[in-house]
Amino acid sequence: VPRTDWVFADGHIDLVKKAQPKGLRKWWLSPLGLEPWMDPSNAGQYADWAMNMIRYWRSQGVELAWFSIANEPSTLLSGQFIRDAVKLLGPRLAAEGFATKLVIPDDIRPADAAAIAKIVLADPVARRYVSALATHVYDVNAAAMLAMTDVAAEYNLPLWMSEFSVVDPSPMGWAELVHGFLADYNVSAVDYMWGFFGDSDPAQLVSIHQSGGQYTGSTTTPAGYAMAQYARYIPPGSTRVQAKSTDATILTTAFVHDGKMTIVALNEGITARTVRFTVNRFSGATTFQWIRTSDKENLAQIGKLAGTNGSFNAELPPRSISTFAQ
Repeated sequence: VPRTDWVFADGHIDLVKKAQPKGLRKWWLSPLGLEPWMDPSNAGQYADWAMNMIRYWRSQGVELAWFSIANEPSTLLSGQFIRDAVKLLGPRLAAEGFATKLVIPDDIRPADAAAIAKIVLADPVARRYVSALATHVYDVNAAAMLAMTDVAAEYNLPLWMSEFSVVDPSPMGWAELVHGFLADYNVSAVDYMWGFFGDSDPAQLVSIHQSGGQYTGSTTTPAGYAMAQYARYIPPGSTRVQAKSTDATILTTAFVHDGKMTIVALNEGITARTVRFTVNRFSGATTFQWIRTSDKENLAQIGKLAGTNGSFNAELPPRSISTFAQ
């Protein structure tokens, strides 16, 4: 007797429901490709399938926040197909009162993503229904993101780095990469696909341990602690503000949420640096909680720093990542 359960995203839905009590608030779907019976030239056929999938998620009480037409579409689909699918899906989602927003093109490399995004966004109807741009970063360096940074700026859309893996899994290697995405390429979301695939690769954020197919525990990796310096202390919906450093070995980013500031500072150097931070938006007394990760520390709670008129001093150890959160 064939099984009728777990064939329509049920596994993903089950994971989302289990993760919600642990803090998961939003989730999205990026299908790996078309079903075998689908015609890659028939966007209407695809739109019918996608609507059924999106309806099913809502019927299970976990309505999607975002939906991507396809994962890495340039390997199978054209920009014209993505454009037509957006034009069909967008009005139907709106007509049925869905909160689900569309993301494009979630492609394998920024150059591929930019080529498809330009085709879609050049159409004024399709543009109306695109809420974010996304790309992966494979087989290229981070500077390739500029292709998508330019498209996002032209159309005033948020840019996500939605999948990649790293060569250097050290805390500093990870933090330098995240800093570059945020500060140099104006990325507003960083999603690391290789974050929790098991315990076979040291570049993961969380190593999942198992024995005989049974879960036995997990371990946060050094890269995972580095990620937490950003993810744990910069709430969703934060706004990145300008941050400048006069020391080439100190990299800084700053964020505001509900009037509170979070600063992340990297000391890339091999010696300690005493740094004076000045936050122009504050006057009077200001207190920041200091959290630090390095080769010897994992999210260490260093203590509180009291500032006057937004200024305070901190000695940053070599090769360290410090978060200062109000």
